[in-house]
Amino acid sequence: MPPPVARFLLTSRQDVRAIVEQQRRTRVDTLQICDRLVDGTYAELRAAVPDVRIVQVIHVTGPESVDEAVLVAPEVDALLLGSGDQRLEIKQLGAPAAGTTGRSSLRIREAVDVPLFLAGGLNASERRARHPGRRPLRPRHLQRRAHRRRARRGRSSPRSWLRSSAPRRVAIDSKRP
Repeated sequence: MPPPVARFLLTSRQDVRAIVEQQRRTRVDTLQICDRLVDGTYAELRAAVPDVRIVQVIHVTGPESVDEAVLVAPEVDALLLGSGDQRLEIKQLGAPAAGTTGRSSLRIREAVDVPLFLAGGLNASERRARHPGRRPLRPRHLQRRAHRRRARRGRSSPRSWLRSSAPRRVAIDSKRP
């Protein structure tokens, strides 16, 4: 596998021995723990599988999630923020981060020094709120339509468009040959 690609095992097991057995059976290089450890510690897990990265899911349900993230962060390689709820009778794990408490997520980001991921990413309204003024990428079919329009005008590619348009200032990277 190329270096930036990792093989994840998502587990809701809560005891270190069972997680280690799963990892040895699947031979993954990253464990994503979707629930809290009940039996064993992160130190025991790391000792049992020293070359495996550990990602802990933090289910952001409110301010108490910040405390949990701060407590767990030094023990793991990364945190993943989701909006599941472990307190329910039937646990809700792995839900997308769209429903996470925004302030708590920001406080977690400011409080921890490990990489932080959002489960499910951001939806369009959240992207607009976090990045005002930035337009989202156009869907593929609109890009094809724009390409066809350029082709009808005799400018089928960006390169031909540059040749046919008025002179422009072009920044040249002096480090490139």
